[in-house]
Amino acid sequence: MRTQVGIVGAGPAGLTLALLLQREAIEAVV
Repeated sequence: MRTQVGIVGAGPAGLTLALLLQREAIEAVV
């Protein structure tokens, strides 16, 4: 199953969330 996540906000929290999702092989767009 392919999961995509959209993150609104490119501050420290948004970028950290994108990094954590990437480590779990979940595609995220900031």
